[in-house]
Amino acid sequence: MPKTTSSTVLRTTRAPVTFALSVVVSALLATYLTIMVTTVVLAAVQTRVAADIRETATELTRLESSYYAAIAQLHTADATALGFVTPENVAFVTETRVAGLTFAR
Repeated sequence: MPKTTSSTVLRTTRAPVTFALSVVVSALLATYLTIMVTTVVLAAVQTRVAADIRETATELTRLESSYYAAIAQLHTADATALGFVTPENVAFVTETRVAGLTFAR
């Protein structure tokens, strides 16, 4: 029977602890790398969304300017020259509610 020394006992009892620590460290490293990749991807998405918002705001400004220019032309145009006439009779239509089962208000 081989003689057991204290260093042999320590080596055999450290093996499960070392394996457990290496598994924990590997899991933490994988989690860290996943978080880093996710951060980079989300930063890229945020940058693209910000660029899209700027492009949309620019397009909206362009459309708004052309709208106001068109309104200015209509406002200064002579309505009678375009064929519009003053209304002779103005009437309003009102809604009457029919009693019934409904959730509409």
